[in-house]
Amino acid sequence: MKILKFLETLTINQKILLIGFFAALFLIAWFSFISQIETKINHAPEASTNNEQLIFNASLCLDENSQLEICQLRIEAIEAINTYTQLKKEALKTNVEFWALDDLTALEEIEIEADKYFKQALFLESIHMFNQGIEASSDIIKKASILLAQNLDSGFQSLLAKNSLDAESFFRTALVIDPINPRAIKGLNRALVLDKVVNYLRDAALLISVDSLDEAKSLVDQAYQLDNEHPEIEEVKLNIIDLIKIRDFNALLASGYKNLKLLKFPDAKINFNQALKIKKGSRLATEGIIEANAGIKKDKIENHKILAFKSLKLEDFSKASLHFQNILKLEPNIQFAVYGLQEVKIFNELESHLDRYLNNPSRLSSSNVYSEAARVLGNSQSLNLGKRLSLKKEQLDSLLAKYSKEINITLVSDNKTQVTIQNVRSIGAFNTKEIRLKPGKYILIGKRKGFVTVRKTINLTSSTTISIQCTERL
Repeated sequence: MKILKFLETLTINQKILLIGFFAALFLIAWFSFISQIETKINHAPEASTNNEQLIFNASLCLDENSQLEICQLRIEAIEAINTYTQLKKEALKTNVEFWALDDLTALEEIEIEADKYFKQALFLESIHMFNQGIEASSDIIKKASILLAQNLDSGFQSLLAKNSLDAESFFRTALVIDPINPRAIKGLNRALVLDKVVNYLRDAALLISVDSLDEAKSLVDQAYQLDNEHPEIEEVKLNIIDLIKIRDFNALLASGYKNLKLLKFPDAKINFNQALKIKKGSRLATEGIIEANAGIKKDKIENHKILAFKSLKLEDFSKASLHFQNILKLEPNIQFAVYGLQEVKIFNELESHLDRYLNNPSRLSSSNVYSEAARVLGNSQSLNLGKRLSLKKEQLDSLLAKYSKEINITLVSDNKTQVTIQNVRSIGAFNTKEIRLKPGKYILIGKRKGFVTVRKTINLTSSTTISIQCTERL
């Protein structure tokens, strides 16, 4: 408060002089501070005695001093350290201590030296040493890559040469460098089973030589399960498959022709079709199928023939007709089926006629129908009828015998009525008339001028008297 009161007593010029005085004091203090910093930085190495390391004060490179040369060198040194650290980590992943210990020792010595320079704030020297470390790490990584490739190549070459011990050694060395390398892992697995795979293939070759093909294929399949990349397996496997196909083809042909001889035509056809799946276009298999089809057709015809004649004997004419038609579909010109179908047609027509007469016997009273029925019976004499048709024929015979005898009929009228028997004959006018008619149904018609026409239906079975006359006037 006293300072403020003091300032208020000053004139404007006095205030300006006072402010200028304090500004000058501030600038003198600032330049003194900067001079001290530069003196400490420039004489930092000289302050070290008896090889004792100094710790660089990073606070000296604050924002206002970040552009100083030593601060820029420190930044470059830190970047070199980061690059080196990353590359060293990659180099150590190759397990260099197992395959290049001297390189690892040299790398560690470079790192110690570079780190010492950095702590002494000799950043230029530190950058140089860390760059050497970066180069040495890169060399280790490159050597590891080359060594890994060499061991992998040598391992797979040893597999091809069937040298399991060398292959195992190369792949194990590769896995030291890269423990998760998939090619090295697969190669080692193949090397460990190589001897077993080779033994399987050798035994399979012996089995092939004695035609034990299925057993040989089983061994090759086991070898394939162990190592599906072994170069010989696929060739041996394909060879066995071809041999098995030839064996199975010949066996199917033999079975097919054997079944032909045994008249087992469907089985033979199956054999030949299976053979054609193995060897398309085989002439022997094709000819075998033709023979089998012919035999199958012959068997079908024979079966239909048996069933057709059996149905004919049982008087099942619809089934008999169906079987004869099936035969003719298989062989259109086979005579017994043609004749059989004709015979079935004759039996069907005969039964149809017999049923028509038997279901309405009164029609036989007509001379035309009677004559027609008599012809039907006459034509059936040469036929070999079954039980059912024979019985119907006997029934019709009895009816014809019955309707062949004439019955005495006495007609009574008034001598004025004109009498006619419909579809038989006209009788005329009479008082009493004796006529003879065959049994059956008749219609008598009486007509007289001025009277209502009379119609009378009679069913004659025995002698009788019938009265017919017109009595009702119009």
